[in-house]
Amino acid sequence: MKILCVLATIIAVVIVPMTAQAQDQLQFRVNIPFEFVAGGVHMGAGNYLAFHVTPMILNFVREDGKGSAWVKVIPSPVATNDGTNQIVFTKYGDTYFLSKVHTGHDHQMHDCLRCPEEKNLMAWNSGKPTKIVLPVLN
Repeated sequence: MKILCVLATIIAVVIVPMTAQAQDQLQFRVNIPFEFVAGGVHMGAGNYLAFHVTPMILNFVREDGKGSAWVKVIPSPVATNDGTNQIVFTKYGDTYFLSKVHTGHDHQMHDCLRCPEEKNLMAWNSGKPTKIVLPVLN
């Protein structure tokens, strides 16, 4: 029980300041018209805000407060050519997974780490997955 209390305290001390800091680091807004999986979390369709929490973590928060996901990312060695923001999904059957985030301010492409559910679908999917690119609102 003491371990749980210590763990909860550590999480509160680390996560709460990161969340407050993320509010100042809004990257963009995006309307996602379908259900999807981000960081292993199933998310509903809607308008989302994307924040850089750290260079390796993005936070997607639904504007109506009905969901959020912390997404681990790896900066890709490939830089984007223009200054636009966009997100890329990989679709297996009827399931969409957040796979890339292009941030225009730094011309950086971020590859999202695959969750176990996506890895399983990749193993069972005999066809090539579909890529869906969505532009962001700002």
